[in-house]
Amino acid sequence: MRGILSLLAGILLFSTIEVASKLMQHGGGIAGQYPFWLAALRFIIIGLVLFFPAAYCLRGKSFNRRDAAILAGLGLLGVTLMSSLYHLSITFLPANVAALVF
Repeated sequence: MRGILSLLAGILLFSTIEVASKLMQHGGGIAGQYPFWLAALRFIIIGLVLFFPAAYCLRGKSFNRRDAAILAGLGLLGVTLMSSLYHLSITFLPANVAALVF
């Protein structure tokens, strides 16, 4: 049951990205002027929140520099670049169209 509730909470929070980003663009906010800063702020906050559970789960596991480099590269190219360009696209598209494109 805990897994299902976590999944539903994730779906609910993730599906509000477009609307929340569009609302932050009104009034000359940071999302409208600097969408890349908004994406960076999201990942900094989430990275800090998830660091401790990840460190707890990885303790005692073998983790070398090559693994760290691969994860950092995947994170930078895959997630960060995608999210930054996604927030940039929301400045030019309505929220519902951006959600469909995503």
